Amino acid sequence: MDIELQIKKKHLDYLRFDFGYDGFNQLFRQMRCISFLRWLSKVIRENKGAEPEDLIQVELSEHHLDMVVHALSIVTYQTLCETLSSGASSEYIEGIEAVANKLRAVEDKVRQESLSEQGNNVGHLTREQFAKLIAEEIQQIYQEVLDFGNNFSGFKVKPKEIAPKLVFNFKAGTSVSFARGTQVVSLSLSPFLDDLERGKWFYWEYKSIRANKPIGEFTTQNWKLPLYALTCHELAHSFQMAIQRDARMVDLEYAQSMDKPHGKGWQGIYKDFRDQFVNRELYPEMFAN
Repeated sequence: MDIELQIKKKHLDYLRFDFGYDGFNQLFRQMRCISFLRWLSKVIRENKGAEPEDLIQVELSEHHLDMVVHALSIVTYQTLCETLSSGASSEYIEGIEAVANKLRAVEDKVRQESLSEQGNNVGHLTREQFAKLIAEEIQQIYQEVLDFGNNFSGFKVKPKEIAPKLVFNFKAGTSVSFARGTQVVSLSLSPFLDDLERGKWFYWEYKSIRANKPIGEFTTQNWKLPLYALTCHELAHSFQMAIQRDARMVDLEYAQSMDKPHGKGWQGIYKDFRDQFVNRELYPEMFAN
């Protein structure tokens, strides 16, 4: 997507610091709010020397089109209030509304493409039906990624085979995904239900890696890819622990590279898994050669 917007610095500040998380979280799920506000904070930092009335050129984030539309409606309201009291020009409002309309058209097109895409037509399902479908699919996905890891020949020291127990839930807002060593992998799947109405799915990642393309955040029309990505993330932790345990007597340096939970050792495992199950569809250009 190549859509840019000119918006006043004071309105960026308002969206980030006044409206903020509490405002956006009324309509959008937690992880998407956090990701959007991170992006907004980055734009503000890059223009920290600007005056409140200065126009800032912003390249809009493709991951958050609907959130941007909502943000622009808020800015329009704020500007209308200011205009009524000051008699200011309406050109600024017209510019914002034009971009918002363009974004809505993009959103509608993406949604229709998603709903008509072969193999991913789940738009007709209720939330309960989609949860049942995910519950069936995640078990197969988990086994695929686990088998891949147990048979992977790219580890410098191959760990003993592992078989963590899979548990999952659809508890909204109160649960997180985690791996407890090589014993248990727990997946929180409610965020993927929330994206059903949008017709596309957002996969959230930690701040330290979210911009790292092969292991970072993404938005997709294929609802299965975020499930694969989440499974890859957590099972990478399990294999990280297995390597750390089994490599100590063989290659201490390799074992120590696995010490940090989201360090370079884990990132390497995660990337190998993502390349196998996610990135080839998301970023085919990475595998062109």
